Amino acid sequence: MYIMFLENTPTYSKIKKIYGKSNQYINTALIALDHFSKSDMENTLGDSVTWDPINKKESVKISKIFIRKIYLTVITDMIDSYLKDVVKSNLYLFHDDFIKGFNGCRGVRDRVNFFCQEYYSIKRLLFSFVDLVISWRNKIAHLNSESSITKENRNTLQMDKNYIYKYYSNMDIDLLLQNFDHNGNIKYKELISLNSASIEFLNEVDKEILKKFDLSQFLDFVKKEVSIDKNKFNNLLNQNEIRKSNYVMGIMENYGFKKTTNKKYEENDRRNRFKVIEPISVNVSEIYDTIFK
Repeated sequence: MYIMFLENTPTYSKIKKIYGKSNQYINTALIALDHFSKSDMENTLGDSVTWDPINKKESVKISKIFIRKIYLTVITDMIDSYLKDVVKSNLYLFHDDFIKGFNGCRGVRDRVNFFCQEYYSIKRLLFSFVDLVISWRNKIAHLNSESSITKENRNTLQMDKNYIYKYYSNMDIDLLLQNFDHNGNIKYKELISLNSASIEFLNEVDKEILKKFDLSQFLDFVKKEVSIDKNKFNNLLNQNEIRKSNYVMGIMENYGFKKTTNKKYEENDRRNRFKVIEPISVNVSEIYDTIFK
């Protein structure tokens, strides 16, 4: 048997697959709207859709603003989906008190704060960006919402404005905060940068979670999971070693383990913003022996 590697939780990989091309999607939507405003295109959605704006260019302009606002909701949902799923799908990585406290959180902001209290080495700047995203989303999603970022997070963003300008598409954080305070519109370039910062945040969280990987806890967890279906387990005991080995590898793949590692793929980031840790390596024979011997 051989070694298998864990670089990310399966939740992070799943979120990247779902949301990884979200910037491309919003690019497509905005470019299509821009082209539409310069053409004589008509409604092609059928009689069931009523579309007859008095001013097509003004309608396109408002639609672009609407799409950018909706995208803030998409980013927030990405963050919340990751946090909820990573706990639910990887219970062996968290202690009981953490799970109990996390389940008691009422919303995405509470969940983000709870994670950052547990994994305190997460970059404050990324935490501050995420706070801004969630607050802005709350403002546009809830009528008369007075949602605002904390004073500490605002100060973090302002103190790091030179770094933000350099590494986040020349973003003027003071102007962005001003637009946020006065319910102004967010620019496309700023939106893309906030999405990138949010993905960086999830990457940091994921790496911090995996730092607490404990092989003995994982082995105990797998053993309990396998023993739940006693009939299936008893049938496995009568199978040959190859089938048993394939079963074990299938379990490990379900928890994000891979047969090869590509550790350096994040080290090439030109801004060095993604955290790199040594992949977790587990000998398949250890899992095999735990289950069948």
